[in-house]
Amino acid sequence: LLHFAVTVTHQAIYKSYLPDGPMTLQQFIIIFAALQLLLSQLPNIHSLRQLNLLSTCASLSFATVTTALSIVSGKELDRSTVTYGLEGDYNLVLMSAFAALGTIAFR
Repeated sequence: LLHFAVTVTHQAIYKSYLPDGPMTLQQFIIIFAALQLLLSQLPNIHSLRQLNLLSTCASLSFATVTTALSIVSGKELDRSTVTYGLEGDYNLVLMSAFAALGTIAFR
């Protein structure tokens, strides 16, 4: 799950700079997997202070970039088109609520 989240974030950063860029999500997944494979060959990751510092900085930057992209995309949203009300008759709303609870409970 973390692997996918990181690659999607990297793709979002890439697409924000190059909207018509040629790289796809699969290419980002392959790049990140190759990086993980390379790092897994190190003898003892906990004894390497520089790598631990790099990991900490990468985690902090990942969280910062994710938060910043969420804020930027939220500001670009046209708030006049967003509705939070429930649509449909009572039975439809009730069944939709149960379907949502089922989705949350069984995933």
